[in-house]
Amino acid sequence: MSIDSWTYDEFLCYLMIYAAAADHVIEDAEAAVITKKSGETAYKKMRAVFDKSDAEEREMLILAYKEQHFHSPEDSQKALNDLKAVYMANDDFSILEQNQLQMLEAVL
Repeated sequence: MSIDSWTYDEFLCYLMIYAAAADHVIEDAEAAVITKKSGETAYKKMRAVFDKSDAEEREMLILAYKEQHFHSPEDSQKALNDLKAVYMANDDFSILEQNQLQMLEAVL
């Protein structure tokens, strides 16, 4: 998949999946938040990409698409707010999720 082929909404969906998988399990409540925001089709498409990627590839994709879709601190903050909704979906903001959010705040 080429780097310019994802829309902003697909990239956001991928980021949300990345957030949901912080503790290595995507809970039903987390998937529901993502599909409500992105739609079932985008979720399935981006989940397939996520599942085929290793940790390094995931990070490289995030960094590449960040440059394409986030042009201001406001763009980053909007996405971070959506990620926080995923982290809080199951009412358990684990230490793994907290650490990942801190990393994403620094990167995005």
